[in-house]
Amino acid sequence: MASSAPTYANFKEAYCAVHRCKPADFVPHVLNRSVPLLFRPLAAVTYRFNPRLFSAEVDVIESMGRSSSSREVSLAISELDGLRRVERSFWRGIGLRAGGDRLIAMWDRVKSLVAKPAVPTYIEQPILAAAPPGTPSIQRESPSVVVRKVRQVQQEIISGRPLGEVLAAAGLNEEEFLGLLASHSAGNPGLAWLRGQLLLGRRVAELEGENARLSKTVTAQSVELNQRRSASAPD
Repeated sequence: MASSAPTYANFKEAYCAVHRCKPADFVPHVLNRSVPLLFRPLAAVTYRFNPRLFSAEVDVIESMGRSSSSREVSLAISELDGLRRVERSFWRGIGLRAGGDRLIAMWDRVKSLVAKPAVPTYIEQPILAAAPPGTPSIQRESPSVVVRKVRQVQQEIISGRPLGEVLAAAGLNEEEFLGLLASHSAGNPGLAWLRGQLLLGRRVAELEGENARLSKTVTAQSVELNQRRSASAPD
């Protein structure tokens, strides 16, 4: 009787088994194979000396590694689409970036070895306490729904839609969205980066406003000083 093929809990375990790489080498191994063949030697050297250049790809690959279904893999890889829209770097221009199609091909090769997630016979609904008055509607949802909505807002913002328009459609103001980003950015460089950019934009706006007030004050003082000089000048 033929023995059945081994199964693994997620993409990372199946990939390491097929390619005979150590779990600790999973991210650089996948990253190198996700870059066009011509640039793989350069990518390997660059990752070794400047891994921050590939922080977005590393986040996607780590998320993909925990995945056990095609849907989860697709959601992980979709992060690269947002990066591709907003980044216009030299590295992307020469092709030194991960390709979603290559990542999908890696998944397709091993997905038959990944155990299908168990489907529960019933789902126990948690008893949720009533949200305090004034709680944003998005925070009344279950945590998984909140995460999906935060990611959706993130994608719409980095795709180029105006921040105010996106937040209004989601029923949020900027302060509430910053709070959600702070709550869900742990382990997600993309959300952490967006929060940093929003805080930076807010600080720049504050500095511009302060500069405008100072300029107005200096102008008013200059006008007053000139008036005093004119008034005190002999006829």
